Amino acid sequence: MPRLLAAFCALCVAAVFCLAQAGPDRIARADRLKMRETRDTMNSLATDLRTYRDLQREYPATLQDLVTKNMREAVPKDAWGRDFSYARSKESGFRLTSHGADGKEGGEGAGRDIVWGSAGELRELSAEEKDELERTREAARAEACLVVARREMAVVGSAVVKHRAKNGAWPSSLNDLRTPPTTDEERAKDWCFTDPWARSYGYKALDHDNFAVICLGADGKEGGAGADADFVVTELEVRLHGNNDDEEIRWRGGWGGRTQGYDWQVGDLAQGVLKYKEAKGKLPATLEDLLAPDATRNGPVRRELPRTRFGHEYVYLPFADGEFYVVSLGKDGLAGGIEDDSDAISPEPGTTLRPYRDWEEEARPAINVNAELVVVAEEQARDIAAKVQAQKDKGGAYPEALDAIKAEFPGEVIPADPWGNAFQYTLRKDEAGAATGFAVKCLGSDGQEGGDDHAVDFWYDETLTRQPKAPE
Repeated sequence: MPRLLAAFCALCVAAVFCLAQAGPDRIARADRLKMRETRDTMNSLATDLRTYRDLQREYPATLQDLVTKNMREAVPKDAWGRDFSYARSKESGFRLTSHGADGKEGGEGAGRDIVWGSAGELRELSAEEKDELERTREAARAEACLVVARREMAVVGSAVVKHRAKNGAWPSSLNDLRTPPTTDEERAKDWCFTDPWARSYGYKALDHDNFAVICLGADGKEGGAGADADFVVTELEVRLHGNNDDEEIRWRGGWGGRTQGYDWQVGDLAQGVLKYKEAKGKLPATLEDLLAPDATRNGPVRRELPRTRFGHEYVYLPFADGEFYVVSLGKDGLAGGIEDDSDAISPEPGTTLRPYRDWEEEARPAINVNAELVVVAEEQARDIAAKVQAQKDKGGAYPEALDAIKAEFPGEVIPADPWGNAFQYTLRKDEAGAATGFAVKCLGSDGQEGGDDHAVDFWYDETLTRQPKAPE
């Protein structure tokens, strides 16, 4: 039975950003202004809804809950004076809808529905767009399998090195390293001897006191390109990246540590998969299953599925033997890379993911949630600063406002910080008025100047380093 079950789609999203407006010749100027006013109101409401979710751990049941929690004096109406339609949504967090000029569902031109979700404005995908989305996801799954294979091969290579240290010679085959596993930890390491396509890794002792662990790619044949390409891990690479001892794995982030490619949402999604498995006795087929109302006895595991800070979906790879991985492919969406392009994976191959306990989950929001959100805000601010600097490098001048680089973001929307507040952008100018630098500033959890701990202000400038530096 093939090991890989990830032939399923990751998440059948029913929406993407940026509603294309009908041509101006079909919409009267007065209605165009009302459409713009309605979108501004919906964007403001979306910010309040995200803030409510951060405070209450779920979106409100009704818009009136924003008034009850003193976040709004009253629930606004659209520019035509009608109530918004609102409901929580497992696909997009929530669906906030104005039925346009005619007040009816659907429609064209000024009467077309305007729909908002947690990530921005939504529109339905065409058949061609759905096909393209699935092709994109299939390519991401192929890249994620390469990430898994390289990490597993490092674990196998480590076992080869340890065999040599103990016995004075390289093993004759990888079977010399395997024994029937009896514990979860032993099973996790034994899994690493089989690639994501259900084939054993190859092995060869080399001249000059070296060896190679070999993967033949997705097709299992020598040669090939892309996902079918062959690659190896050698003794030198294993030594450069550590020996996969417990302390080494912790240092690389396998048990919650933070490395250069650290992405806390990868681990959080993996914990959600574990929680589903505990409740259902099986792995979810896709991450979308975590949103199901009956995912656990107490309801869904999650209210929405996050994206990476670069706008990519997380890749979920479930396997027939109960193993699974959640992978983030970095900014480039490809396996491998450094800095922004580095990958993140949970659980770390060769380790057993340790589930949160109920008492830990209860304590976590009050103690750690804002500290974790600071990390997210730092990543967002640095990403915005990098795009500003890239604009300067390309065009010779810093943009006057962040709107000039909005095309670089998913949906052409400059992201807000994790608390729903806009990042502040300022230019530093010389006496002649020429811009010599910039700052992308976050006001912390309180959204106000000053503050301590997670409410402290910080910024990133043209050096792409945090100012002031985070405390040790």
